Amino acid sequence: MRYIQSALLLSIMMIMTACSGGNASSKVSDLNHPPTHMSDTELLEQNSTDREKSQKQLPQSVTLDYTAAKEAEVHVKQIKTDPSAEKLRLHENIIVYARESEGTALFLGQLQEDTIHELGEIGEEHYLPEISAAKDQVFGEEMNIVSGLCGANCMVNYIFSNTDDHMKMPIVVYGGLFITDLGEDGNHEVVTSSGTIAEKVIYKMVDGQIMSVQVNKALGITDSVGFDPETGTFEVYIENEKVQYQYIGEDQLVQVE
Repeated sequence: MRYIQSALLLSIMMIMTACSGGNASSKVSDLNHPPTHMSDTELLEQNSTDREKSQKQLPQSVTLDYTAAKEAEVHVKQIKTDPSAEKLRLHENIIVYARESEGTALFLGQLQEDTIHELGEIGEEHYLPEISAAKDQVFGEEMNIVSGLCGANCMVNYIFSNTDDHMKMPIVVYGGLFITDLGEDGNHEVVTSSGTIAEKVIYKMVDGQIMSVQVNKALGITDSVGFDPETGTFEVYIENEKVQYQYIGEDQLVQVE
């Protein structure tokens, strides 16, 4: 009887052991592969390492190679005025008008007696309420800045100095517009932002000529470049890390540590 009880007890223990075997091996496996945990210090060090890797993918500094801004040149046309064509008068002699042969397109020009010195197209007639005009210090003197919409995601900006008998240094640039003193020398430059992948272009006056440089190209990247007008810094995101560049002195961009 005792033998039967002992055998029965032994059988029960073997069954229990067999049933719990899977869990036991699971626990052993868990012990062999404990969950990964990093201390706050290790996380900070890892973040610092990731940032250093990101920064190494970009130049520490670049010298900006400005070239003549041919793309911004405006070829002024002279056309006869049609009083009924005027849609908006921005200043005493700066007007927005239509041309019958051009459908709903609107144009910007300087009125001189019976002649208009035409700068170019400023948008479609349904965008007339969006046209704005302002004056600001640009390229070392007070300039007129007239902006309009050339499409749902397109902005056109004309920058020129206006006198009674002529326009000086007219240029046209596209995209969002920033007027800022990048070099902190008292001369304000123009920074534009355009395109799905935000391209930043700087325009400045050099020896009486408008020059430009594309920041994305200068940094050797095809990604978007941001610009903070408050700090005057250009921003690039590499592997979710923000790298900033400051405009320094003689046309250089230098990484901000």
